[in-house]
This record gives sequence, C-alpha cells and structure tokens, in this order.
Amino acid sequence: MKKALNISLVLLLTFVLFGFLTGCDDASGSSDDSTDTEQTTDDDTTTDDDTTTDDDTTTDDDTTTDDDTTTDSSVTIDFSDYTADSYLTEDDGVWVVNDDSTSGATSTIVSMTQTDGTTGNALELSDQSLTTKPRVATLFSTGETESGTISVDVQYDSTNCAKASYIFLGTSDSASASSSARFTELMTSADTDSTTGEVTVDIQLRQASGDKDTIATVTADEWHTVEMTWTATTLSVTIDGTEYTTTEDGAALTLEGDVTPNGVTFYCGDNSNTGTTYYVDNVVVF
Repeated sequence: MKKALNISLVLLLTFVLFGFLTGCDDASGSSDDSTDTEQTTDDDTTTDDDTTTDDDTTTDDDTTTDDDTTTDSSVTIDFSDYTADSYLTEDDGVWVVNDDSTSGATSTIVSMTQTDGTTGNALELSDQSLTTKPRVATLFSTGETESGTISVDVQYDSTNCAKASYIFLGTSDSASASSSARFTELMTSADTDSTTGEVTVDIQLRQASGDKDTIATVTADEWHTVEMTWTATTLSVTIDGTEYTTTEDGAALTLEGDVTPNGVTFYCGDNSNTGTTYYVDNVVVF
C-alpha cells in the first residue's frame, strides 16, 4: 500500500512539473508573437507613405499653370530700357528706322509724363524736313498675320500739328509706309477752336474708297490709347476704351489694301511742310 502511494505521488509531481514547463514555453511563444504583430502594424514605411499621397511635384506644378510666357502671348514695347535724348536705332532688332536726322526728320527717345502721371520714356516723331519724314516700324514675330490686335498710346502736340500723324498697318519691312504696302491706316487732322484756342484732333480711317472718314475726336496734349483689331475682311478700332465699327457718319470701316500685314509703322508729316510732332508709347502686339 505504501509503495503504491509513493508511485502515485511521483506521477503527480511529474505531471505538475510537465505542466509548469509547458506553460512557460507557451508564455514565451505568445510574447514573441505579440512582438512580431506590433512590428507589422506599426510599420511607417507601409501605412504612412508620404511619397505617394503628398507628392507636391505632381499636384503643385506651377511651371505649367503659371507660365506667363505660355498664357500671355502679347509683346509690349514701353521704351523704359532705352536711353533718353538719343535717336532710335535698329541696334536692338526691334525697330526698322527710316528717318533722316540730318534733315530734321527724327525719331527720338524723350523723357516725358506718362499715362499714369509718372515720368518715363516715350518715342517722339518729329517732321521738320521738307524732303522726307520720320518713319519707324516694328515687325510681328509671327510674320504675316491675317488676324490680330495692336494697341498703342499716342499723344498729339498742339503746337506742332501742321500735318497728319499715322498708324500704318501693312507690309512694314522697310518702314516705307507706301500705299502699295498698306492694309489699313489711321491718320489725324487737327483743328483749333477760334474762340478758346483748344486744339482737337480727328482720328480718321483711310477707307477702301480712299476717303478719310473721322472715327472719333480727341484732345491734343493728352495720352490716348488706340487699338486696331483686324481679320482678313473686318476692322474695329477702340479709342480710350470705346469700340468703333463705323465712322461718325455711320459708314462701315473698310480695309484699303489686299496685303497681309506683317508689322505696324508710325510716322508723321509730309515732304512739303514742316512742324508736325507726335508721341508713341506702350506699343502692344497681341
């Protein structure tokens, strides 16, 4: 009996010891599994990948959306980089110059009051010659242009307006402003009020018929913005923000020549008189 009890006690102790050792191994295995699970769920490389979701290179690319060169195709010449009190030349590749300073037909950079009241540069065209007149042209970068818009600020000198001043749209390679190269042309005619002495200037269109029809009348010695918009068969003129598609008498604006313009020419005066001056600034070609 005593021997059987001893055997039972040994078996019981063996079972308890086996169970204790097995429990320690399970506890150790659970701890390792838990650690591996945390490594998987907290892996920043997988769950917090900023490279894909916050890629500023793709979503915030200003190069395409804010590129003024792409969205704004206009070219502006404001003479700010030119030297005052110097003759206009062809050195910068922007202008074609056809004048004669030795005879008094000049195109000169001058400092004067601008449209905003500040002082800056502008181009002065002055005809004091009996043999020629000052003519300058800027060519379109697109070459011959069937449709487009040019804008320019002009000012007419009340004390020097003996003859007309011109904005010539046509074939301008040599700035000759010849009738055969003319697509259309604006010109001026000045008038002095006998009572007040105020000088006003009629802006006229040279029509296809050859007639010179007044579009609008402006005041001398002030800046005025003139725009010309054309297609192969139509023309509209905007002066100081007001668009005109007819003359003061209600006649349609017609195109004189059948050439395709490749530039704009500015000139004034003629070969039989002296005493005409006008100013040009902020030339914009759209």
